[in-house]
This record gives sequence, structure tokens and C-alpha cells, in this order.
Amino acid sequence: MATDLFALESTIYHILTGNSPYMELPRDEVERLYEEKNFPDASGLPCGDVIMKCWLCEIDLAQQVSDLIRARSAAD
Repeated sequence: MATDLFALESTIYHILTGNSPYMELPRDEVERLYEEKNFPDASGLPCGDVIMKCWLCEIDLAQQVSDLIRARSAAD
């Protein structure tokens, strides 16, 4: 499940930025950065905090992602 949520947030990052995380780097370098928990800056993105929570494995269910995104959308 954690891998799926990580991929989900990487996809959301891609949708919001138009680029895959670290797309300019070779795959082995990207994997090393992720293993070190060194992720792209998402702080300026809508729901950037949700993206980071998934990347850091702080969210357990896709429903939590949905709930957080909906709560952010309702607040805007």
C-alpha cells in the first residue's frame, strides 16, 4: 500500500507541475534520493503537504489522501 500511495503522490506531483519528480536525473540517482527521503520541494504546490505526507509514508490509505485534498479544496 505504501508503494501505491507513493506512486499516487508522484502522479499528483506530475499533474500539478507537468514534470515527473527529478525527471532530469538518471533513475539510479532518483532512487538514491528517495531512499534518503530527499524529495522535490512540493511546498508551493496545492496540497503539497499531502504529497509530502505520502512520500514520507505518513498516510496509510488512499481515502486519507482524498479526504485531505477535499478538505483543502473546501477551504479555498
